[in-house]
Amino acid sequence: MGVRTAQRVRRHSKDPWSIHFALPRPANAALRPGGAAGGPQRLSRASVVARERRRLEKRRDLVDQNVRLPREWADALNPDSPFALNPHMAWLEWAGKSRWHDELRWMKWASATPSGCLLKAYSEDGLNQLRQAVLKVQPVMKRFDILCPAFYQNNGWRWTGGCSFEEEWEGITIPQVIVLSTRVNNPHELTWAMVHELAHYGREVERPKPKRWGQSNDDYQRSLHTEKFRQRFGEILNFYLENCADPRERRTLTTLAETDDYAPPIHPEGRSWRS
Repeated sequence: MGVRTAQRVRRHSKDPWSIHFALPRPANAALRPGGAAGGPQRLSRASVVARERRRLEKRRDLVDQNVRLPREWADALNPDSPFALNPHMAWLEWAGKSRWHDELRWMKWASATPSGCLLKAYSEDGLNQLRQAVLKVQPVMKRFDILCPAFYQNNGWRWTGGCSFEEEWEGITIPQVIVLSTRVNNPHELTWAMVHELAHYGREVERPKPKRWGQSNDDYQRSLHTEKFRQRFGEILNFYLENCADPRERRTLTTLAETDDYAPPIHPEGRSWRS
């Protein structure tokens, strides 16, 4: 039986283009065909590395293209799919003991950015919206050393975003990923949600505490956005406003910052966002 550990783990590489990004550590490197760890039929590490290299080469050939996924490429467990986040991960076993992951949603469209980041969506329009949101915050990701390997479209109305935490299962790292709903009134709201989720990304933000008995879901979600998170949110938002936003977007985002009653960002200088 697999062991799920919630603590942060040390991985080979944060670069999605690295051969070692998705591969398990050498001690867990023997994989059976199909990508799941363990089992009587095992592949040598050299075979696994060669297969992973071919998979990444396919992804490079498809950078910036909108790809309607054939069934085999939509399979998170297919070790030949260029759009699989980590086909060596025993996703179904992990999900059965932990939680569902956005990688297991049956997306119809996918793309990859030049940095190797995966974009997955239910529709081509959703994929285009997701790409624009990711490209807009590239300077933020570079400035704060955020290398998110995958962004997913969500169709939720109430919750517009989510950021997972890095975990480990059977010696394989499950990286942080971000999911965004494209059901927003304007692109500025999508940028707002993106910046919020980027503030969750990384080792600087403390892990969430378990939900208390009798605590409402709304109160629990607010409790996850501590002062430390709000300070980081404010730092990232301020950088985006000063370096990326045009005047119209700046007005919209500062209004959202002033009126947010869910997880209001704290300005790095401790002042009002409108001043």
